[in-house]
Amino acid sequence: MRIILGKKAERFLQKLPKEQQARIMKKLEQAEKDPLRYFERLEGRADYKLRIGSIRIIADLEPDLVAIRKIGHRKDIYEQKR
Repeated sequence: MRIILGKKAERFLQKLPKEQQARIMKKLEQAEKDPLRYFERLEGRADYKLRIGSIRIIADLEPDLVAIRKIGHRKDIYEQKR
């Protein structure tokens, strides 16, 4: 299983403090081994979420790939364009 970060996700991650970045990367390394154990399907959507404190990661899961589309605070991450 492989994990790739989208541009938006990478930019958000770089803005976080180093400790928080390390915590997120550690959780992603764990999720890489068994994504369905850590990622939860979003209701009414085709993508998945991973919770790390108040940070949420939105990703697409494929058989051999986890594509991280977005990382953000839980209050902002689920907002969709109208």
